[in-house]
Amino acid sequence: MQQLLESAQEIVSAGGFIYLPLLLDPDIAGEIQDLPGKLRPQTDNTVITIAGQAFVKTLSLASLIENYEKIHPAPYEHLRKTCLQRYGCDPEGNGTLTDSQISTIVFEVLPHFLRRKSGLARSGFTEPEILHLVAENIQISESDLKQADQLLELESRQALLARLDAALTTRPTPPEGRMSAPRLKHWFRQALAWKIIKQEKNRLQDLLAERQQLAQRGHYLPLLLALARQGRLEVEGFGFFRTGIGNEYIIYKHTGEYALKDYYGRIYLFPDCRVAVSTLSGLQPMVLDQYKHPFLFGYAARQKICTGDYEATKQFNAKNVILALEEGINALFYGYNSRRRNGYHSLDRITQHVRTVDFDEYRISTDHPKIISGQVEVKNQYH
Repeated sequence: MQQLLESAQEIVSAGGFIYLPLLLDPDIAGEIQDLPGKLRPQTDNTVITIAGQAFVKTLSLASLIENYEKIHPAPYEHLRKTCLQRYGCDPEGNGTLTDSQISTIVFEVLPHFLRRKSGLARSGFTEPEILHLVAENIQISESDLKQADQLLELESRQALLARLDAALTTRPTPPEGRMSAPRLKHWFRQALAWKIIKQEKNRLQDLLAERQQLAQRGHYLPLLLALARQGRLEVEGFGFFRTGIGNEYIIYKHTGEYALKDYYGRIYLFPDCRVAVSTLSGLQPMVLDQYKHPFLFGYAARQKICTGDYEATKQFNAKNVILALEEGINALFYGYNSRRRNGYHSLDRITQHVRTVDFDEYRISTDHPKIISGQVEVKNQYH
């Protein structure tokens, strides 16, 4: 594409396509000799003739504009920065101030796993209540406070949007007819600039709307900015953290200690672990920590939990995250049937052969204080 626009050859633009001179051999000449000697606008013409010269259809102008960024990323980025700086925009500006995934996790998933310290209801947490809990578990910096103040200044962004609107008044029209490559290049750069300005306007509109929404949260604005910056949080055994790989978050819930019984009614005390899902690789429940369990294949970290008929989805939303975490936790708690000894491993020894995963160290007496007091529950008691 770059070579085409820099060339000195004559080309034709017609019906949204570029036509290049066709080199004729006798067979091709015979095929096109009956074509009229004038430019015809129909886009289904493979070959057109102008003043006796044949031109063949090649590239779509719309497709070139759409894909130029992917085909020639370096020249496009240079043009983008130059164009945005001309209008007073920040070429390094991000699309959003906060993270939509964090908002979903904090305001939709977290409340599901919260338990009120008094009363019977677990749901119905208000946004201020949630933010109050978050505030107790995150540190706000001076930069967060400063940025929060800057967000309340909206006039300069509105003025910038007005300048971009004015630049978008007239969209460059593709040229028609026979022309030089430099003339087409001039239009092409104008069309790319129009696209860049349009994208920046849309970005700024979203950013301005987000600022206005965040400003309504007033006192909690520095907190939300700190949360987006740090990308991690843990509240009452529920938490998440940003991995730095793409836009991945690991969302987890602590199980706490729990107990399982084996075929002979003996009890095994399992330690706390974090059941988690990834927002990038799919909502398949796993254990974050090194852990062993009948529904885990080995004794390692980040193992997928055997969840039976549950089918993991890659669609990230609060409902799917909650479902995946609960499926993983329930599999660890209630999935093992002591009579059927289902899973990858059994709690009790069936044979005398050495087992790859052994649970003997977890075995405790039935009158263990944690069991007697009810501090720890035997989850598969009724299997």
